[in-house]
Amino acid sequence: MAAIGQDIFLARTEEQNQFRRSLTTLLPTMLPWVQRHLPTLGKLAPRRQPPEPEPNLLLFHGPGGMGKTTLTKRLRDIAQADPRFQGQVNTLFLDWEEAQKLDLELKVGHDNIEPETVLRVLHQALVTAGWGGGFGAYTQALKDLDKAEEKVHRAMQGQPDSSLPDQVSKLGAKGIAYVIRMYPGTSALPQEELEAALDTTLKVSAEGLHQCRQFVQRSLTPKEYSLYEQPRDRLAAALGQGLTTLSQGKPLVVLFDTYEIVDRPDCDYTLRRVMQTSGDRVLWAISGRSDLATSGQRGRRYFRGYQRDFAEAKLYTKALSEFGLDLIQQYFAQVAPDRPIAEADADAVARFSLGIPFVIRQTAVMWREGKAMAEIVAPVPTPLGTSAYDEVVRETSQRFLVHCFGAPEQAADLEAIYALALMRRPDAELLRQMLDERDLENRLLRLKERYAFIWVEQLRLDEKLAQFLRAYLRVELRRTSPEVQTLNDRALAWLELQAEAQAQGIADTAEKLQETKLAETWLDLAHHCFWRSEEAGMRYLVPRFVEGWQYNRSWAKSLLELTEPLQPMLSTDAQKRLAQMEAGLGRFADTEAAAALLTDLDKLKQRGWIAGPKEPERETILLLRKGNLAFRLERYADALETYLTAEKRLPEVCGQLRKDLGQCFYQVSGEFIWPGDGQRSTYSAQGEQAAERAAALAPEESFHHYYYGVVLAKADYYEAAIAAYDRAIALDDTDAAPHHGLGNVYSAQGRYEEAIAAYDRAIALDDTLAYPHHGLGSVYYAQGRYKDAIAACDRAIALDDTDAYPHHGLGNVYRAQGCYEEAIAAYDRAIALDDTYANPHNGLGIVYRAQGRYEEAIAAYDRAIALDDTDANPHHGLGIVYCAQGRYEEAIAAYDRAIALDDTDAYPHNSLGNVYRAQGRYEEAVAACDRAIALDDTNAAPHNGLGMVYLQTEQLQLAETSFRKAVVLDSQDYVGLFNLGLALGLQAKLPEAQQQWALSLKACTEQDTYAALYRALLKTILGDADNGLRDIQQALAKYAAPVGLIRDVLEDAQLLARYPVPPEGCDQVVAMLRAALVQRQANF
Repeated sequence: MAAIGQDIFLARTEEQNQFRRSLTTLLPTMLPWVQRHLPTLGKLAPRRQPPEPEPNLLLFHGPGGMGKTTLTKRLRDIAQADPRFQGQVNTLFLDWEEAQKLDLELKVGHDNIEPETVLRVLHQALVTAGWGGGFGAYTQALKDLDKAEEKVHRAMQGQPDSSLPDQVSKLGAKGIAYVIRMYPGTSALPQEELEAALDTTLKVSAEGLHQCRQFVQRSLTPKEYSLYEQPRDRLAAALGQGLTTLSQGKPLVVLFDTYEIVDRPDCDYTLRRVMQTSGDRVLWAISGRSDLATSGQRGRRYFRGYQRDFAEAKLYTKALSEFGLDLIQQYFAQVAPDRPIAEADADAVARFSLGIPFVIRQTAVMWREGKAMAEIVAPVPTPLGTSAYDEVVRETSQRFLVHCFGAPEQAADLEAIYALALMRRPDAELLRQMLDERDLENRLLRLKERYAFIWVEQLRLDEKLAQFLRAYLRVELRRTSPEVQTLNDRALAWLELQAEAQAQGIADTAEKLQETKLAETWLDLAHHCFWRSEEAGMRYLVPRFVEGWQYNRSWAKSLLELTEPLQPMLSTDAQKRLAQMEAGLGRFADTEAAAALLTDLDKLKQRGWIAGPKEPERETILLLRKGNLAFRLERYADALETYLTAEKRLPEVCGQLRKDLGQCFYQVSGEFIWPGDGQRSTYSAQGEQAAERAAALAPEESFHHYYYGVVLAKADYYEAAIAAYDRAIALDDTDAAPHHGLGNVYSAQGRYEEAIAAYDRAIALDDTLAYPHHGLGSVYYAQGRYKDAIAACDRAIALDDTDAYPHHGLGNVYRAQGCYEEAIAAYDRAIALDDTYANPHNGLGIVYRAQGRYEEAIAAYDRAIALDDTDANPHHGLGIVYCAQGRYEEAIAAYDRAIALDDTDAYPHNSLGNVYRAQGRYEEAVAACDRAIALDDTNAAPHNGLGMVYLQTEQLQLAETSFRKAVVLDSQDYVGLFNLGLALGLQAKLPEAQQQWALSLKACTEQDTYAALYRALLKTILGDADNGLRDIQQALAKYAAPVGLIRDVLEDAQLLARYPVPPEGCDQVVAMLRAALVQRQANF
């Protein structure tokens, strides 16, 4: 069999000659020198067309053991040692299999290796070779990408964006990047296909993908978005440009061996981009198992071959194979002519045999004898005797070994070969301990002299022998033999000591899993535990899997991958368990798969499989994972309770687990603080509890404190909220969100200048955010700076015209200015954007009430109450309308509801006093007004109300005192000024009364029904009876004043009529109002 191995690596003459020809084209010629120094001769020299700016590409492919590595190394030797090329070219040899051993991100499985990882490994190889100086564009692109991703992360953790699909919002910044990069351009993809593809992967619709893009585009500059959307293209091009620069000095030869490690389409296309941009002075030689030149289907995915991307003259491809599919079919036709073999069966033989003629011959004989191909090429349970597969494995392994033995050293040689087969990876010290050999190198060299399949430098067997020999040793009888178990026990004993030493001084399991040596040692231990027995292997794997699931998914995946060769030998329960782990491990694992995995792990916990010193930590991990599952299922209360239980079990030494749990609390707090569509924050006791725990467990995270500040502010714990925001700012003073939060708190406290400063700081940090501008608008509105308020709201709308808040704010400003139509338009726009937002409906109710459109006002208030029945304001507004209509009992009920919701607000108490006064319930009216004054003694309204009670009960001095207090508190309140005039007139102080009425008329600038009637009444009693009476008629006709409002004005006119000398026209006013009241009551 040694001869077979040698034949594999011979006679690659054609490939070597092609390499020499390709390399020769890269070397400089004498023509430029001749043209420069001998111009006449240079003109006679033949002209060479410059080569296309495209690399030469040599592609070698074939199954394992066909000599690809040897050929690639031979090509390296030609470039470095051949006299024609020596010293004239630079050479980079990159064995991806060797690179994989040193890099965990290459160990995640073929289909999970990321193109960015491949670029990084190639770049590192160039740096190690001493050529790192020319790749500044690549390293800068990496920095730019990190910056863009961080900006998106911060944007998602700021004011939650309701435009994002729920599934993507829960996945966070990594999830949105995954969605956008998975489908960077979909214009050519039919809508139905796009919807199906997106729904299959992340349950995101095509519209959701569009929303994701819009969100990221708002967060980044166009240049940043271009890099964020397709980072691989930018990184690959930058790396290729660096190679172009490097090759300007000397041509460069890049040799890739074992390329099958990284040849999945995404990785290959990205590396292909490097090749395309590396210029015409780089020669690429790639050896791997796949045919890269030809396009075709690979499983479920189509592969675009190199022949589609590179000129035919620059591409050379060669299959390295002894027994290909055609040869196998021909051989089977000769051995078993009466039993033709199907192409699928021939392909199965090719994969099973690894091209070894001896295996193919055995398989063909068994096929001729009638054995089913499935029984020959794969292990199957056999109740009696040995299966065909076992026989082939045994015969092949023994065939290797029979040719090797016959010397006295047989037992020692067999021990060494078994040890090499048992090892998961080459490790000289482990092999030394397994063999109890001090001079390991000499022993292996002696073996090499006798056996060609021993690769001393790599500390491993020939790949073909190793694969068959491991299958041979896994048979129960051989695995449990003293020879195998002694070697394995030595390995386990030494590895346990190594693991203990490597973990010395590291308390946190997460940190241990970041130590490459220790992580690899743990994988070795798992590997050798399975060689001991299935139970030993599974009992070691399960607790380690739990840890890896939490702290290092790549490592956990490697842990499961080492069991793949064992799967056919494992019990049904073990196979099912491992399949559940594989399904539940993924970052986007199906919730049913995650639930099944957690159920099984709970069962194993009850059996004591996670017991030991780390049991509390593992229990905490399982609880955290259960909480995460509940979170994904949108059972947020359950998730919070599970996290709280997990915290109780959390060991003190588990620093990373503490941070992870803090992050879980942070995520679930957001669902309570921003429920539903995530557009508006609200107070939640659960949200407060979750945010507080997040800030406590991971205090170094600024956004944990920010969320805590938001929920504290919603609970009116303003000082505590300020402290939380200040802590967030101290941790990250470049984030606008906590500054905006501070502005909101200061605004609520009436600390308007501090609020303005906080909003300005948020805007300075990020002037693309709409909400700080809206905050400024609210403050300016509260200060009466209406022009500034409108400008701020307009700026917020310009930045984000999909947000209802600034439109509502704009409506408030217009309403305060009496611009009712503009206010209605703004409120309507807010409602159109978010018809679940109650405040604009309340604003509409106020405007309609001011316009005398009472039925519309009632409808608007009712809608506001239906959307948010915890807000007192629309109930109070509804009471005012009922009162104006004379529907006093309904008004009382509405005011009572407003007071029940917020008994600290003075206005509903004052309004209740007005109704009691209208009903003649004066003692209750006085009590209600007194309560309003006790709640807010700076409010003029309850003093006015109290004065009216005293006026109507003829307590004129008390009435005058109350009205004067009201006027002092609000000198521009025309009602208070009018009432003070009434009280003075009834005390025969007519000149003073007229002075107050004149001030009242001047202050009465509002445009509602109430103001119109009072302006007309004031004109009448101040001597302009003709215009006053005309205005009353017009107001009654224009505004359709309700019963309650007419009654209020009539009461005042009747009081004026009681004067010893009633003002001119007063009797006519009384008559007009009485007639209007009778008519309205009849209509009502």
